[in-house]
Amino acid sequence: MKQIVFVLACLVLFSNISFSQTNNDLKKREIKTIERLGLDISKFDLENSNEVKDLNSILRLDKKRKTNNTFGIILVSAAALSIIGGIGAKNSVDTGDVLTDQLYGGAGVVAASLIGGIFGGVSIPFWNSSKKRKNERDRLIRIYQEK
Repeated sequence: MKQIVFVLACLVLFSNISFSQTNNDLKKREIKTIERLGLDISKFDLENSNEVKDLNSILRLDKKRKTNNTFGIILVSAAALSIIGGIGAKNSVDTGDVLTDQLYGGAGVVAASLIGGIFGGVSIPFWNSSKKRKNERDRLIRIYQEK
């Protein structure tokens, strides 16, 4: 009896049987996004899991592109604000001593420029990734527009 239970347990654990359900349905907003990207949804067989999978791939790439683009914009904005803030801080330093004012102001500008440069440098991979995802998405779109 123990051997039978053991064999059945091994079969269940090591089998490729999947009990999960796949969702091939596209939501209305996803259909609108696909149409906004220039694809005619009526040309697709939404019962065909491969076509739905490709449409979901297009949507996933578009979402990644938007996310990376947003992070790039946020980091470049932070870089610009940092540099502008450093310049503004230089003009607001007033200790009464000209040399001290210039020293503190210059240190503030250097620190703000360094931080701004770091933010700007970190934003570059996000911009590159956004462009790469856009190219991948557009390649998939062209494949389906030719059908």
